[in-house]
Parts: sequence; structure tokens; C-alpha cells
Amino acid sequence: FIFNMKFQGKMFRRESDKALRDFKKYQEKAKVQLMKNNSEAAQIYAQQAIQYKQYSAQYVQMACKFDIICGNLKTQQLNSQTVGEIAKLNEVVQQSLEPSEMIGQAKVMTQFNMVCEKMGVQQSVVQNMMGDTDQQVGVSDLMRQLEDEIATKDVGQVKDVQQIEEPVPVVQNQKRNELDDLA
Repeated sequence: FIFNMKFQGKMFRRESDKALRDFKKYQEKAKVQLMKNNSEAAQIYAQQAIQYKQYSAQYVQMACKFDIICGNLKTQQLNSQTVGEIAKLNEVVQQSLEPSEMIGQAKVMTQFNMVCEKMGVQQSVVQNMMGDTDQQVGVSDLMRQLEDEIATKDVGQVKDVQQIEEPVPVVQNQKRNELDDLA
């Protein structure tokens, strides 16, 4: 609808321009008739010229009115869209502020924390069974190796992490013996 209104306004502007051209044309004809001393014909052409000048002014007025109406309609349309977006935003904010939603989120987080704690306990039990000292010995050996590398600053003599001697079998054998004794 707004597009049609804008199009109609442009048509009125074109008609105004055409009427203005006709005004100039009849004004020139009136001038020519006055030069020929034909005042009666000059007066008729002058009347026509004035009529076209009035048409031009009326068309410009109509074009301006259509432009104003289009601007108002567009503003109203944008306002209604903005209000609609704000209404949607209000709904989302209201839903996020509902206490039941917050309580549900708190329950989920509590359950998650409990599951994480259970996993931590299970992990520590498994590590105790397998002997977590193995990891500590491996870490200390790796640290010694890195300190040696830094001291010699010779990257070409870097030992592989896999070549670290770990007394894992001894510790694991001790843990197995303890478990066998318990059984």
C-alpha cells in the first residue's frame, strides 16, 4: 500500500512538471501574440498559461500530501513492528524470571554436581586400587628429565617420555598382593 502511495506521489510530481512546461509554452505563445499586436489571442494564451500554473501548484500539493501520508504510514508500521518486538521480548523476559524455571535449573545443577562428586569418588577408588603413586613417580622422573634438558640446553639429546623408567610393576605387584591378602 505504501509503495502504491509513493508511486502515486511521483505521478503527481510528473504531472506538475508537465503542467509547468505547458505553462511556459502558453506563456511564450501569449508573448508572441502580444508582439503581433493580437491582444485577444494573447489574453487567451495567458489564461491557459495561468491555468496550467495552477494545475502545477495543485499537483505539487497533492504529491506533498501523499509523501506526508506515506511517511506517517511508514512510521506507524515501524512503530507497530517495534511494539511487537518489545512484546515478544517481554514474554521471553517474563519466562526467564519465573521462579519455577529457576528452581528447575537449580535442581539440574545440583544433580550435575552430585554426579561429578560420585565420579570423583569412583575415580579416587580406582586410583587407590591401581596405585596412584605410579603417576607421582612418573611426574617426578619427567620433571628431572626436563631439568636436565634445560641444564644442558641441548634439544637434540631429549629423551623420549616413553623411555622414563617407572617402578610401576613393583607398586602394582604390592597392590595386587594386598588385594589378594584381602580376598
